[in-house]
Amino acid sequence: MGAFADRKAAAPTTLAHFLGGVIGALHTGWRRFPAAIDAVDRSPLGAGLMVGEVFSGDRTQAAELLGFTEPILNTLDAAGSVEDIVQMVETSAAQSATIRRFTTELLTWIRTDPTSFFIDERWESAPEPSHPAHSLSVRLEQLNQDAHRAELDARVAIDLLRAQPYGPIGANWDSLARPVDQVFGETGEVIITATAAVREALIINRAYLANRAGRLYSTASDLAAFLMEDQQLNPTAAQRIAGLAVARLKEATLEAAQITPDIIDAAAVMVIGQELKVEMETLGRYIAPRRYIERRDVLGSPKADRTREWLATVEASITANAELIAERKSRWNKAMADIDRALAESASSDES
Repeated sequence: MGAFADRKAAAPTTLAHFLGGVIGALHTGWRRFPAAIDAVDRSPLGAGLMVGEVFSGDRTQAAELLGFTEPILNTLDAAGSVEDIVQMVETSAAQSATIRRFTTELLTWIRTDPTSFFIDERWESAPEPSHPAHSLSVRLEQLNQDAHRAELDARVAIDLLRAQPYGPIGANWDSLARPVDQVFGETGEVIITATAAVREALIINRAYLANRAGRLYSTASDLAAFLMEDQQLNPTAAQRIAGLAVARLKEATLEAAQITPDIIDAAAVMVIGQELKVEMETLGRYIAPRRYIERRDVLGSPKADRTREWLATVEASITANAELIAERKSRWNKAMADIDRALAESASSDES
């Protein structure tokens, strides 16, 4: 398929590579979660009002018993800091922001090039009021709005947290916790719905995308490389010839696939004073979209095996993070169970 920059053809790519843009951004946000979890996985117990308890208990042991990794050492920081919570909210909101940008691109794509893909009926396609011939996805539009709302609610929660006076925030915690919890809930729903959208909603018109990839001069940028490799031209001459040939294509409203040896020869005469006699078969193979992609042999490029290799690194990182989070959850659950058991034993002892 064609890759576009500012709605203009830039180069051929693949759908997997296109989706890699959103996968990479989500992965960046996902990697921020362990650091955010580390920030909140510290115990404030023993900080007292803000200067510490009169009875100097072992704060490290108390943190361990409660399932935390460590205590928050400065007692005023323990009672009054909001930045650890802000970090969690920002990390969560970043995921919604990525999904909002992605769905905005999809909705624009639907409106400007509706033949590229179709929306599954389960996602409630409906005629667009301003363009009855076009359709839009009601649920995709709603997903975009929900993602944006999660971003806005995150800003509200962060502003509310940072508006707290310098000092203990415990008295205001109930009013602070509600908007924070709302952001986490909204982001979770956005991620679940976005996953379903990619799996269910998009019906890709592969033949149409493949045809489009060779249009709009998107492969002609490799013409200079072809001239250097096939004709042994120096870079300056090759770039000038390629530039003139592409300009000729545009004037004639021709596609990249329609470039001919005659067009190249005409440009070559103007630049180096002689024709190159390029073979059409060789030229066609070189500028074909598939060949263009295969030459991009760097990690994470559209080349199929390089895309798969990059995805494997992302998957490995996600697995490692998931294991870390699962370990934290297990520790917290054990601590909660221990506390419940201790309370039950204490109540039983009091009754007896």
